Amino acid sequence: MWAVFAAFCCVVHAHAAATEALSSPVPEFEALLSSKTWPRHLSPQLAVVYRAALAASARREVDAVAGVTVRQPYLRTRLRFTRDVAHDDVAALESRGCRVVQLPSGAPARVGPVIDADCTWRSLSRLVELPALLRVSPTLGLTPPSPLAPPVTTTLDEVEVTAWRQAQLTADAPGQGVTVLDVDTAVDLFHPYLLRADGGRFAWLDVNGDGAFTPELDAVDLNGDGTAELAETLRVHKAPVRLTHRDTSMNTYFNTDPAFEVGVDWLYADANGNRLRDLAKDFDEARAGYGESLFVVDDVNANHVLDPGEKLVRLGTSKVKAVLDFDSNKMPRVWTRGENLLHFTAPASETAHATMVLGTLAGGHERFTRYRGAAPAADVLLAYRSDEPTFLPSLAWGEEQHAHLTLWEMAQWYWAPLDGSSDLEAACDSAHGRGMLQLGAAGNLGGSGKHRVSTVTSAGETFGLSVPVANSRGLLFNFNFPAAALGTLTFKVNWGAESMAVGDGAQGVGVLGPYAVNWYRETSLRGTVTVGVYMLLAQAAPTQDAVLNIDALRSGAPVTVHSYVYDFVSGWGRGAAWQDKTSESQTYGSPGTGDKTLVAGAYYSDFPQYQHLRGELAEYSSQGPRVDGADTVDFVAPEDQLTARASPFEGQWGEFDVGGGTSNSAPLAVGVAVLLKQLEPTLSADAWASRLKNRLRTTAQMGAVPNDAWGGGVVSAYRAAKGPIEPPLPPMRPVARGLATFFEEKNELRLDALASSGASGYQWDLDDDGDWDVPLTSDALRALSTTAHALYVRLRVTNTAGAFAETMVPVDTVAPALTAASGTAAKTGCGCASTPGALLFVLSLALLWPRTRTTRATPNR
Repeated sequence: MWAVFAAFCCVVHAHAAATEALSSPVPEFEALLSSKTWPRHLSPQLAVVYRAALAASARREVDAVAGVTVRQPYLRTRLRFTRDVAHDDVAALESRGCRVVQLPSGAPARVGPVIDADCTWRSLSRLVELPALLRVSPTLGLTPPSPLAPPVTTTLDEVEVTAWRQAQLTADAPGQGVTVLDVDTAVDLFHPYLLRADGGRFAWLDVNGDGAFTPELDAVDLNGDGTAELAETLRVHKAPVRLTHRDTSMNTYFNTDPAFEVGVDWLYADANGNRLRDLAKDFDEARAGYGESLFVVDDVNANHVLDPGEKLVRLGTSKVKAVLDFDSNKMPRVWTRGENLLHFTAPASETAHATMVLGTLAGGHERFTRYRGAAPAADVLLAYRSDEPTFLPSLAWGEEQHAHLTLWEMAQWYWAPLDGSSDLEAACDSAHGRGMLQLGAAGNLGGSGKHRVSTVTSAGETFGLSVPVANSRGLLFNFNFPAAALGTLTFKVNWGAESMAVGDGAQGVGVLGPYAVNWYRETSLRGTVTVGVYMLLAQAAPTQDAVLNIDALRSGAPVTVHSYVYDFVSGWGRGAAWQDKTSESQTYGSPGTGDKTLVAGAYYSDFPQYQHLRGELAEYSSQGPRVDGADTVDFVAPEDQLTARASPFEGQWGEFDVGGGTSNSAPLAVGVAVLLKQLEPTLSADAWASRLKNRLRTTAQMGAVPNDAWGGGVVSAYRAAKGPIEPPLPPMRPVARGLATFFEEKNELRLDALASSGASGYQWDLDDDGDWDVPLTSDALRALSTTAHALYVRLRVTNTAGAFAETMVPVDTVAPALTAASGTAAKTGCGCASTPGALLFVLSLALLWPRTRTTRATPNR
């Protein structure tokens, strides 16, 4: 899975037409470039994007950094004000040549003090007339990397979701009523793991009468006529479970036996007899399960067998409530469940990441699947594209749709101050202030060599950046240091005998060996200086690995410098890397570095790889603190939850995989947050965050906590709800056993649960429709009129600890002749109707109860 994620990391949207790029110099902007004083309100990154776009136009291609954000005559910009954006600000921007980005609803894409707009290059100088405008920045074409994927998994135990469920802290389905905004890639909408089990309950038909389910022969009674039709024949769609290794030759598959595995595999009604489960391309939005009817088993007695009397539950609607995506001009559009969700399409290569994430967060079903996410009943809003021009509109849309929290499946480390002051982080803080929790993945920079830290003195320092041939096409690197340090700090980049000074001024351009070089220097609102360098091959690529030597030139007191690098190929993996003084600290990314956004790191649980042990921090998990030391990682979660695997990749549709990276730990943490919000809907964002951060599980491996690697410990559902206490041991489950006997002569149904053990409460569902018709007590006798035509009744028994067990009880029918021969009805029943306190109940049934003899030998006919 690592290779898939790495490929996603470096998408640069090269599909845009060359005619969209800036085609000729703009005199007004050229004047800004030649001015000795760079305008206060304009980010010097604009100079880099402008020059990159011009150069790309000459090459008749789209630049990776400028991306599709630069076009004639508009540039996508992000504008930040000193206060929340007002209606008058929108009008003022439009009167000065900017076009405010709108959500599909028509509302402006704004969150708190930040708004996105397409501005002409000529209009940028005019924006200085707006007194409340703080900064105008470009949005880049690069896609920030998304953090990074067996038959048994205990990750839900690790974060105490299992303890939560055992304690039944929420009576409804886990996550019900809570909506999550996931900023991510596209998703495989057809994966069964991401469909709700709300398409109805159906009996299965034992065609050969052997009392056991036989695929390819037995059927589902879709039309309720009790007859097996050819179009109702049930077939198995296998769901292999793949354990992914970094070395794909070592991949291991489970569940490859052709036999039907209840709770893992899927059943479908092969309506057209082609022995394939046909997808929704042949149906429409109203079709349950988006294709031929697809089923999971209500395995009432939890024995992993489809037994007589147990029902099939059809998969119905998507767990994805809506998808926001963006057209080639970065204009948002929405696809809504029940209306047009099936019309959402995306390249198959872009569906793997969000499919994994949403499976970990909300996959499966509480009662019907062996594997399930932390909050399987939650609703999901997916914001797809995940590059800078889409971030703010995505967050604004999530607010508009009343999402309760945002999951940021990205963590940017390059060209960012990493001190919590960016425009996106300000927008996240603002959304938090209005009650929308923000939680992001820490990132996977550990072990990549992409971060270096050193103290530069007046003697200066030289350090090297290794550039493999495969990673040499384009480089972004930057140096972050405090502006408060007295003196000056500049840099000289050397390529062989050639050199070029950067960082002396606001922006600059030059040529170094085969590279065209653009650079900028900017001071954040919190006093962090960023010197960012962009090097793009303008000539033939090098034929061998190279080293860029960089001289840090310092006058004044020593200053700590953080150096970061990104290339267009390696993503989180090893590629362009610093040669010495690399550090795993200060590696977690934006927007997680924001003041209010929670951050999840990752550790190994069920599937520790690469010689690691269970419970160890993942070697790649990014760590804190922030470059200003004011924030750090909040907690960790397991990184190896078993989850959905997107179908377009090698292998077959509907598979499972083991997730990986902080991309997989973050949705587990979000699942915990969802459960807490479901339990306490009125929690403010501050109280919500505090409960998650301060009620954690710790281990000796973590050392003293909180720390910058582990945060405060493992995010924990039970403790978040109940306090920093150990959850109780799982209660001993009772055993459910019962008898049901129908006496035709008296129209009586006698129910007996005395054979159960460890039980103190009893309930019967006479038609297995989910409603308990008969709550039994030790001294009650109830009569019930019913038109139910049931051959099985459902029994649930509960003990004093609240644990329960269920079973399906076959109904034995006693014909009148047998009743007469027996002398008394009691002799053919349970024999305990007159016993004081016995759990024997006589139910007077309507005359519509079937009057023909039915035996267990043909239970599903």
